[in-house]
Amino acid sequence: MLQGWSDTLVECDLAFRMPDIFPSEICSWFVLTSTSTKYNVEESMRAVEYYVYLWRFGDFIEEVLQCSRILPDESCSRKHVWSYLKKYIYNLWNVLDWLSHLTLVVALFLRHFLQSEGQQYARNMFALSLLFIYLRFYETFLIYKIPGTTVIMVKEMLKDLYGFISFVLFVVLGVGMYYHANLWPDHQAMWGGSWSNFRLWTILSHPYWQIFGEIDLELLTGIG
Repeated sequence: MLQGWSDTLVECDLAFRMPDIFPSEICSWFVLTSTSTKYNVEESMRAVEYYVYLWRFGDFIEEVLQCSRILPDESCSRKHVWSYLKKYIYNLWNVLDWLSHLTLVVALFLRHFLQSEGQQYARNMFALSLLFIYLRFYETFLIYKIPGTTVIMVKEMLKDLYGFISFVLFVVLGVGMYYHANLWPDHQAMWGGSWSNFRLWTILSHPYWQIFGEIDLELLTGIG
């Protein structure tokens, strides 16, 4: 009886999640095509673009309605509200939802207000928003016995990884400073040009790639 109830619950969850699969594929189709205005007008991609906007706006309204339950009323205390708010903030799936909305808003701004020079950055933001949408879909697997356990294990491993990443980043920065001070002792322009040309990326790149075995002996020894 319990097994039958579990199978029914899984089928209901799949039926509930199916409306999210089709819009995700439509969003993928839009992101994989050109974001130029001329292309969208000629190839009738504008309808697909607005469909993506409408779908994400509906999800945004759903999140707002969910957050509205946190507002205190006469029947609940401030302690209860704070407990609910803390639980909502520390929920990974809610964080992914808001990150997808935030990156989409940035993409819309770049797409429509910086049409000439912002198209590449708009594509990057659209793709990042789509990535958060796909990661958000992993919540569906929680209802399954084996995949759900795996998702929970991976999520807890990522939480433990945060402290290790900060530790490694501190070491990488120190080693990068050591390399840069000896390889380019007279370098002055640390923050010149655009942000992509900042010297910080050069400082971090060499020790970062050495973690994966890219020693780059030609640069370090001055040979070649």
